[in-house]
Amino acid sequence: MSVSKRSVNIKVTGRYPYSVTLQGVACYAMFNIEGDETLTDILRTSDEHRELLSNRFEEYVPSGPSRSGLISKQRIKNRVRSYKTFTGCVALVLCLNISVDPTDVIKISPCARMQCWVDPFSVAPQKALDTIGRTLNEQYERWQPRAHYKISLDPTVVDVKKLCTTCRQYAKSERVLFHYNGHGVPKPTSNGEIWLFNKSYTQYIPLPITDLDSWLKTPSIYVFDCSAAGMIVNTFIELQDLTVSDSSGPSTRDCILLAACEAHETLPQSAEFPADVFTSCLTTPIKMALRWFCTRSLIRESLDYGLIDRIPGRQTDRKTPLGELNWILTAVTDTIAWNPRDLFQKLFRQDLLVASLFRNFLLAERIVRSANCSPISYPMLPPTHQHHMWDSWDMAAEICLLQLPTLIDDPNVEFQPSPFFTEELTAFEVWLDHGSENKNPPEQLPIVLQVLHTQCHRFRALVLLGRFLDMGLWAVDLVLSVGIFPYVLKLLQTTTPELRQILVFIWTKILAVDKLASGEISSIMAWDLDKEQLVNTTPTSSDYSISALSASQVHAGQFVAGFVDGSVKLFDIQMPEMLVCATRPHPEVERVVGVGFQPELQPAKVVSASQAGDIQFLDMRNLKEAYLTIYAHRGSLTSLAVHRHAPLVASGSSKQLIKVFNLEGEQLGTIRYLSTFMAQKIGSVRCLTFHPYQMLLAAGAADACVSIYADEVPPPR
Repeated sequence: MSVSKRSVNIKVTGRYPYSVTLQGVACYAMFNIEGDETLTDILRTSDEHRELLSNRFEEYVPSGPSRSGLISKQRIKNRVRSYKTFTGCVALVLCLNISVDPTDVIKISPCARMQCWVDPFSVAPQKALDTIGRTLNEQYERWQPRAHYKISLDPTVVDVKKLCTTCRQYAKSERVLFHYNGHGVPKPTSNGEIWLFNKSYTQYIPLPITDLDSWLKTPSIYVFDCSAAGMIVNTFIELQDLTVSDSSGPSTRDCILLAACEAHETLPQSAEFPADVFTSCLTTPIKMALRWFCTRSLIRESLDYGLIDRIPGRQTDRKTPLGELNWILTAVTDTIAWNPRDLFQKLFRQDLLVASLFRNFLLAERIVRSANCSPISYPMLPPTHQHHMWDSWDMAAEICLLQLPTLIDDPNVEFQPSPFFTEELTAFEVWLDHGSENKNPPEQLPIVLQVLHTQCHRFRALVLLGRFLDMGLWAVDLVLSVGIFPYVLKLLQTTTPELRQILVFIWTKILAVDKLASGEISSIMAWDLDKEQLVNTTPTSSDYSISALSASQVHAGQFVAGFVDGSVKLFDIQMPEMLVCATRPHPEVERVVGVGFQPELQPAKVVSASQAGDIQFLDMRNLKEAYLTIYAHRGSLTSLAVHRHAPLVASGSSKQLIKVFNLEGEQLGTIRYLSTFMAQKIGSVRCLTFHPYQMLLAAGAADACVSIYADEVPPPR
């Protein structure tokens, strides 16, 4: 390949290109790329660019350049993740000793009695205990059906030790939840001890929290529903501080606590509450929230409280009254909890059961505080019981309750949904009209995530989300902090035409923040470019992120991936296992910077280049070794391109150098600088690509220039 004495320089203002693509477009001009456009965007005509987005979306997109900002890579890494941890085992410990009151408790009359919405005095004590334990198990299973459950009723210390060790053995490295109901035993001691029983139930036996912690280990989450529960939290904090002081580095303990009240407080005894009001908020939030609201609402005189137990529908069906209430409560609590955002990621976006419990904990704080008790948590959350979003929840609850008598009397009556989500999207739209990076962020972002779950508001939510993302990288950072990434990833598989283009727009905005957002994806996505639709997701089966990727143009469904550890894998989405073969061809463990299929009909012949400077020619059917090695750039190789049809391979270097080889390893040419009257040098090469049919090579450089090289000088016109 002889290098022409003319080339095309495309100036990219603002940042160097990550990749370039040639589609046979001839252009001799300088372009300004604003925001996060790609080279493909600027090579389109204005009419083609308008057609990129649907007409319905374009009218919402603001004009003008995007704002930019610096975003922490670690924050991005955390925010693109889906739920990463899992509560594998749940231990339920109930110390009720029904019909025998603890020695340190003086009960009022009438007094709260209900445990798990069961009256313990309505049947024999042992039967009531069994029923309460079984009911609590069922309530937790609604939030995490995949977990393994163990129940211990009025146990001894030996029973609890066996329970904890069994749960940890079963859960292995997963989280264990320990729920303790201590309504039938004395308060925890100032030394950090909870009470259990001896075998004959004649004595209360103390159990140090340090022993409990040593049995359960971490990761773990504790729920303590008893008076003076704050005593236990204080002891855990002291234990945590002691662990940190005894170690040279930061503590690796992953321990979460939820407690019903502070160290000096006694649980509410008013008959308007169940005795286990804290547990009821955590496990049956809708029922508890509606009952509490009714006692304070203007409709309390006209509504039969028994109707609350007969609300039609299922919690998982958002089109039913019960499902909509659960949906709204989730949106409200997520919005309240969004600040502080780093804590939000840990507690509301890492473990499904932990997220559910903490959402319901916010409700518990509101309800239990009304009875002069203050639930506490570790990590500690700021007070939220007076947040203005609770007013929105109260309105949604009232709209539902007013319809209940009619809905129950006549099942054919159509349920009228709450305007909650419509109004919140309108509020978000108002913010978009007047907001900016310098103003408070829109608090509706967590609600937008919830709206993506349903079709009725999805398009509007995506359009508004696209407008927000177009405001700059700071907006992308906020969206990732809410946890929208995995939901957008899932929606990319949609077949709805009107959603495809806006979803691709949102997706590219997220990926433009940092390449780390795509290194964190544990799968490879195959796209139908004509339909702009995700058609297949292939697991990488690797602990390392992908650094290079190429699809075969001859054998449909085949692609090759290079990884940061120097390995190369061949995939075929038409095969059941998908992974065809894998090898590590490079002599040093260096990042693979480029891979490509050779221009032949043989499906397994691949070229791979590493950062160390070696280019390996591989036959993936023979994984023993490469059949040809070229040492092109010692320690400075940055990019690789393989022509689709011609026997040409090009490699780029950070030392302002491009080399061209044939498939036998013979060097055909070197590109060092542009031979023009200005004698301009090329920059540090970042990316290369050949034209699919012509002898054209495009190079993107760190000096914000894209150059196009030809094998001969075109005749003058």
